[in-house]
Amino acid sequence: MSTQPIDLTVVIPPNPGKADKVVELLARCVMYSKSNKPDTLRYEVHRGFKDENGDLEEFIVRETYVDEEALNQYMGGPDVLALAEATESGELIESVKVVDGKPDAE
Repeated sequence: MSTQPIDLTVVIPPNPGKADKVVELLARCVMYSKSNKPDTLRYEVHRGFKDENGDLEEFIVRETYVDEEALNQYMGGPDVLALAEATESGELIESVKVVDGKPDAE
């Protein structure tokens, strides 16, 4: 298990007409990470400019955890599981893209 910080960027394109529900789920994830998970160093949600992205609605989530154990604990939270269920069912989100990485310059 990695003891190095984990940086993730997640691209979430909601299904047509489902952006507001996805925002609600993401807001719950933000609150969960801020109130329950001190080992979550960053959890930021950004909304792409639909009119500048070919009418494509996307959310970008930037996450940093102190280590792999912190990531695993966060992923087991009820709000995160609700977001995962929305993805697995295909009801709100068809698929997500997760990019593992680390900052280029420190």
